[in-house]
Amino acid sequence: MSAIELKSVPSAEVETVVLFSIDGRDYTIPKKPRVNVALRYLKMAREQGAEAAQAYLLEALVGEEAYEALMNFDDLDSDTLGAIAEAAQKYTLGGLEAPKEK
Repeated sequence: MSAIELKSVPSAEVETVVLFSIDGRDYTIPKKPRVNVALRYLKMAREQGAEAAQAYLLEALVGEEAYEALMNFDDLDSDTLGAIAEAAQKYTLGGLEAPKEK
């Protein structure tokens, strides 16, 4: 069996979806997050716990500006934050599905 060779690919436009909105402003994440983000998330969950991993994942997906907006939104409640984090996790881990047989 030969080795699997990995090659970087030039950046292409990334399709996004709205993860949450604050007062009418949409904040998006990649529709198909990079698999290496999922791997970092899983490693962090094992080593540092689920809460740290979820915080990392959310900031990695939405970016610093959107994460700051979420942190500064005074009316954010734990149920809504949980729903946002769960949706981010589903988008990310969906990229780890087993490859389809050819």
